[in-house]
Amino acid sequence: MAEKEGIKNGLIAALIGTLCCTLPLAIIALAVFFGIGSAALGLYIGFYGEFFLTIALIFLAVTTYFYLKKKNCCNVEGIKSNWKTIALSLIIMLIIYYFVKFVLVPFLAQQIFG
Repeated sequence: MAEKEGIKNGLIAALIGTLCCTLPLAIIALAVFFGIGSAALGLYIGFYGEFFLTIALIFLAVTTYFYLKKKNCCNVEGIKSNWKTIALSLIIMLIIYYFVKFVLVPFLAQQIFG
């Protein structure tokens, strides 16, 4: 059960962190194909990559805190006994973040905009 919680938290944090890349792509695609949105707004959001990554890390820290608090082990011993779940959350988040940012988004941008 703990691993599922770690995977879920890592996935959500990764999605938050990759908004800097996926959101501009979606806004620009809507502007190009449907005339909805603004290409300038999409490009402007792309400059806030560090902000979105910071929000994702804060989300991961807060969800880990509440996970440990729910299990009544929010202390050093609780962290030691749940280190696998904490590490799994962080590893899942980083793998998905870097995959989306450096593999998926460039591929989709090339497919959409030629």
